[in-house]
Amino acid sequence: ERYAGFQKGEFDDRPQFYQQLFEADEEWGEKTFRVAGEELGGVYGHSDYEQHEREITKATVGMMRMLDDYLAKIIEKLEATGQAENTLVIFTADHGEMMGHHGLWGKGITAYDDCQRVPFIAWGPGMVKAQGVRDSIANLIDIPRTILRAAGTDIPQGVQGTDLNPMFHGTVQDVNEATLVEFRGSHVGYIQNTFVTKTHKLVVYADWEDGEYYDLVQDPEQYNNLWHKQPQERDDMIRAFTRYQLANVGEVKNRESFA
Repeated sequence: ERYAGFQKGEFDDRPQFYQQLFEADEEWGEKTFRVAGEELGGVYGHSDYEQHEREITKATVGMMRMLDDYLAKIIEKLEATGQAENTLVIFTADHGEMMGHHGLWGKGITAYDDCQRVPFIAWGPGMVKAQGVRDSIANLIDIPRTILRAAGTDIPQGVQGTDLNPMFHGTVQDVNEATLVEFRGSHVGYIQNTFVTKTHKLVVYADWEDGEYYDLVQDPEQYNNLWHKQPQERDDMIRAFTRYQLANVGEVKNRESFA
């Protein structure tokens, strides 16, 4: 096997681009995959895994250490200047990296937690109760509403997301039962939505009739696509996704006329 975490045939039960990306063996440093004339950058396979694994891992860990160091400097400065009690610090990221898992490198359209699940750290002695690691669902889109609520300001029209402050205060365990990951890989294709709960993941595409459906409890690495194997459960998840979309369109101005 070429990669750790890759199982032969694991892409057979999902959209064909998974296998195409795995087979894309570009020159090192080239991260653009083309199919049907359309560019899809980010995720790709590479046969030089053994040669570059240590180099990439060292660089990644080094970047993480740098971020840790500078985040610590920010917190130390807030404490030294007496601003820690009225400051909310949120640390997160826009995407993860495959790092060779499932035979893929980079980021992008593949609906694995490696790409989609990102760090989310909240700190502030006056605003966040120390609770350690929480198994809760949050989204980047929750951050604006959360910050505005923490600051005591009004929420502008159209702002989406959930206020995470009750969770920060420790008064509730969860504020979201599910969340949505959206991906736009190009102008004409690769439009993907991933709907995630604590136990399952549903992936739908604009360009493929079939999708992906995973049991994250039994199959956290997402090797077994249940889209065709559990149609009733899949359809239940699709209905839950639809209801989620209807309930999370953002606050809008009240209708003033019904003419």
